[in-house]
Parts: sequence; C-alpha cells; structure tokens
Amino acid sequence: MRKKLTLFTFSISLLLIFTLTSHSQSTNALIRKGRRYVKKENYLRALPIFEKVLETSPDNNRAIFESGVCYLHRYSKEKGLKNIQTAVLNNIKVDRHAHYWYGRALQLNYKFEEAIVEFEAYLNTLGTKDSRREDVDLHIKQCKNAQEMILKPNDYFIENLGSTINSKYSDHSPVINNEDNTLLFTSRKETSTGNVETFTGEFYEDIYISQKKDGQWGALSQIGDQLNSTGHDACSQLIGNEKLVMYRSLRNGDIYIAKKVGDNWQKPEEIEGVNTAAYESSAFISPDGKRIYFATNYYSDGGDLDLYYAELQDDGSYGDAKEVEYVNTPQEEDGIYITNDGKYLYFSSRGHNGMGGFDIFKSTWDGKSWSTPVNLGYPVNTPDDDIYFYMSNDGKKGYLSSYREGSLGEKDVYLVVEVPKVLIVGSVIDNLSNKPVPNNELIVELTVPNDKDEKYKAKLGTTGGKFSNLIQSNKTYKVCIVKGSDTLAKEEIVVPMYVEPGGTFAKDFKVSYFKDSVSAGLKDTTKKIEEPKRELVKDTIIATKEIIFGNVFFEKNISKVNKKYFSALNEIVRLMKTHKEIALEIQGFADEDGDEEFNNRISQLRANNVFDYLVTRGVPRGRITFKGMGTTTKFGQGATEEEKMQNRRVEFVKK
Repeated sequence: MRKKLTLFTFSISLLLIFTLTSHSQSTNALIRKGRRYVKKENYLRALPIFEKVLETSPDNNRAIFESGVCYLHRYSKEKGLKNIQTAVLNNIKVDRHAHYWYGRALQLNYKFEEAIVEFEAYLNTLGTKDSRREDVDLHIKQCKNAQEMILKPNDYFIENLGSTINSKYSDHSPVINNEDNTLLFTSRKETSTGNVETFTGEFYEDIYISQKKDGQWGALSQIGDQLNSTGHDACSQLIGNEKLVMYRSLRNGDIYIAKKVGDNWQKPEEIEGVNTAAYESSAFISPDGKRIYFATNYYSDGGDLDLYYAELQDDGSYGDAKEVEYVNTPQEEDGIYITNDGKYLYFSSRGHNGMGGFDIFKSTWDGKSWSTPVNLGYPVNTPDDDIYFYMSNDGKKGYLSSYREGSLGEKDVYLVVEVPKVLIVGSVIDNLSNKPVPNNELIVELTVPNDKDEKYKAKLGTTGGKFSNLIQSNKTYKVCIVKGSDTLAKEEIVVPMYVEPGGTFAKDFKVSYFKDSVSAGLKDTTKKIEEPKRELVKDTIIATKEIIFGNVFFEKNISKVNKKYFSALNEIVRLMKTHKEIALEIQGFADEDGDEEFNNRISQLRANNVFDYLVTRGVPRGRITFKGMGTTTKFGQGATEEEKMQNRRVEFVKK
C-alpha cells in the first residue's frame, strides 16, 4: 500500500533538495573562481579556494586535481604529485591536459620513466601541427637527460641558506661582496616597498642585504630607498663592494648601475647602449670592465631571452650588441656570471641538454670565443628551475637560486660547495685477537652503491692490516674486505662533509680472518664428484612449515656463490616476489674438514653471500636473514666426497 505524502515530509524533501542544490552551486562557483586564479598563475590565491572545497567535498575530483597543480608550483611537489595522481587514477578525463600535468608532476619528483609515458600519452591527444608538441618533446628530452645525469652525480654539496634568508616567497639572484661576508639578494617578501601584490599573488621584488657574523647570515634589511622602488628591483652583480649592476622594471625592464658613496647607495643610473624598448633581465660586466653581457629578448624572433654583449667605447658608452656564440637556443637564457680570471662564463638556460626548467651551464673562453656549454649536472641542477649562479671572490664556493626539494617556498637561495677529498685511514682487525690482520693479501674495496662512475671506486691493499686512501667526502661507501675470491666482511660507512681537523676519516673493520694454514691439511682428490640433485620447491608447497632449497653448493674452502647456481637463486627471487607473505632464513653449512672455528666462519660467509645476491635482485632485507650453522646438520656420515659436497650448501627455512 502506498503511503500518503504529508505536508511535513514534503517540506523536508524540498528543503533537502534545495540544500543539496545550493551546496552544489556553491562548490561549482568556488571551483570556477579558483580556476580563474590558476589561469593567471596566481597559485597563492587559488590553492586556499580548492582546499575550502575539499573540506566539505573531499571526493571532488576537480578540486583534488587543481589543488595538485597549485601545490606543484608553489608549496610541495610531493603533494602536487599525490593529488594529481589521485585525480587522474579516479578519472583520466578530469582535465583534457591530465596526461601533461601528471607527466610534469612525475618529472619534478624524479620519476622520469613514468613521466615519459605520460608525456607520450599526451602527445597522442594532440594534432600533428599542434604547437604544444614542441614543449612536450622538450620535457621528454629533459627526462632522458636527467636519467643519465643522476646516475653520475657531480661532486657538489648543496645547502639551503635557511629561514633567515629564504621565505615562502621567491628568493633569488644572490650576489656576494669580495670578502664573502655581505650577501645581497632579491625577494618577493611581503615586506617589499609599497606592499603591493602582482597578478600572481606575490609582491614586487626588492633587494635585501644580510651580513655574516661568526659564520652565520644575520637579520635582513632592505638595501635602501634609493635602490628599492615600488616596482621590481633585482640585483645582478656587485663590483668591488661599491657598484651594483641591477634590474628595474621601468618601461619593459632595463639594466641600471648604482654607486655607493660612504655607507649610502646613490640613485641608480641607466646603462646606456644596453637597454632597448624590449625586456632586459640581467647583466654582468666583465672583470676587465671592457664588456657587458646581458640577457634580452629584443633580438629574438620568439620573444625568448638570449645572451648578448657589447664592447665599452672610448667615450664610456657601449657599442653595438653582439650575440654570444654557441650559447643561445630557441629557449630562454638568463643569469650571467663570469669568473674573475675571465675564463669561464656561467649562465642558465631552458635549452641545451637540460634536466628541466632552467639549468646552469658553463662555457670556457679560448681566447676568441666561448665554447659549447656544459651542463653542471646533478645535484647542482634539478628537474625544476636552477638559476642565477654566483661565485665567491676566491672561487671556492658558489650561490644559486633553485626550487627544489626542501625549499621553504618557491625559489630559495642555496650554497654550492665542491665536495672536498679526505684521507681515509684504518685497519682490518681480526675478531679473535682484536689486532690488525698480519697479512698483505687483504683488499679493502670502496664503492658508492648504485654509482657507476669509476672515480668513486677504489681497491686498497693492506699492509699489516692497515690501509689509507684519498676519497670523496659527503658520500656513503660500501666497503668489502676481500681475500682472494672470498668476501670476509661487508659494511656501509658514511664519510661526512666536514671531517675532524687534519682532513682524515678513521675507520677500523673487524673480520673473521682465515689463516692460510687452515687449508693445508685438507685432502686432495682427483675423483670427479657429481653434485647432489634435489628439486627446487615449487609454488604448490609454499604453505608447508619449512622450505628447503637444495641446489646451491660450494667448493672446498670457498664461500663465493658460483655463477652456475644463479638460476636456482633467481627462482627463489621469483617466489619471494610472487609470495610477499614469505620470510626466509638463509642457513649456511660446512663439511667436517677443518676445525670448528673455520667451519663456523665459512658457513656464515656462504649464507651472507647468498643474502647479498638476493638483496641485489630486489628481495627486501626485512624478509630475509642469514645464519652460519657450521656442521650442525649433515647428510649421512659426512665422510665420502659425495656427502661432503652435500654438506657444503645453503638452505632456506621459512620463518
């Protein structure tokens, strides 16, 4: 029987419909408002709007996606990837450019292989003549460049100058005085002159100054009313502590120079012969004062910034502008620095073989022209903007502006120091005697995990167990103590950036050392021994209490895994990856030849070497352990050569 709809229930229904409709309209209005800010690149204003939507509608896919785009530009690349990925996985049609933004988020988070897949998917949505294809192709090229550079990092230490200098706004364009104790830089902090926001939600740029005391940068102050105007003001070069080459946003943007008289900066004067009706963004006067290099878009067909120079004339003006050869690309070039000896030109470019955004490049003067630029590589450069490189007067350190992991806002100012070399000294200590091993046959192998660059690898012979070598600091080294074909010990050590006075890093390694006399009493046999045949466990008996793999054996007195057993171990890797619930203990065994101490040691080394093999093939360390069992479990009487072969083995026991 159908129930009668009362006036009360009818009114409640209407109220519910009205409330839901009103909420939906309010949500849509907020999203439209936020997207208008995104189109203006005002991510500071846009993000709070999308976050407000998500407070009441946490599953709103459009708000999740748009907030991800905002996070990517201003606040957190990690959150940007998380939100964009969530939205895309919910619905790839959340935005017609979803593949592009997902690719950018992956690229900025160092997931280059996945980024290439998304960029290629986006290309498939574009027409063959679509102008956006060029930009996407560039991103794909950058991802491939980055994959190569990260495999071979250069020896630089990068450090954020901290919250005294940097803020949630863009902080960039550092310049240093001759004594490296006065830092000038440009910022869009909310304390800027005029306190006026631009269309992006940031404030106009001002020049700030900080003094170093006791090795720390002190409180900030604005450089003065004469230099900072109500428009954009940015520093470009400090000459002899008394002249400042700077940018001002008058007209379309021009280059000025300001002079310091006593403690006061004078009103900046325009540098004639350089500025045009177009945009000049930065400049640098050569150390000999005969040339000025500057970035301008006046001569570019595409409107991008390129690098030009002009010669100083007898009357003090500059002559006709000439292009800097081999430097400019169809992308932008900016941020010029020339070393004191005039031999090296540093600049930033979005072109060449970059990793993404602006990268910093170096070109060498051969007496006639600048050479083809070389990318400074990772970690100086990242998948995002790295620009405005500037060196200290002694050339021992540099400063740059970068938007990278760990930044406080958008661009931050960073210190760049070449990683020094230190002397590592130490001993190989015998576990039993607790003294250096009295032998000259041990080798200390130093490598950097996952680093294919040979210059980070060293094999150090020991004399009386002692060793020393010059190595790179600020790195994690994998250390192997090797005797012949046996690895006696493995360990990872971290060599700090700054070591104790004297420039040495001391480290002793303890090993179970095998004396040569141990193998002297072993019987020799010319009889060919057939290896025992035991089937590998298959998936069908995974649930049994114990899992025993019996097809990995060892020669006499050898702990190294023979290559012929790799296929058996690969089967174990496959099973571990297929059945993630399994945890195993690797048990190593020895035959009864030799004394008990020797057998215990070699059985543990066999288990350890198998453990290392599985880990390098992707088995998580947390799911496997290893243990030396000595001769505790043996086949038969262990007297025949066949039985001894079966006892020189490893077994895998389910935990």
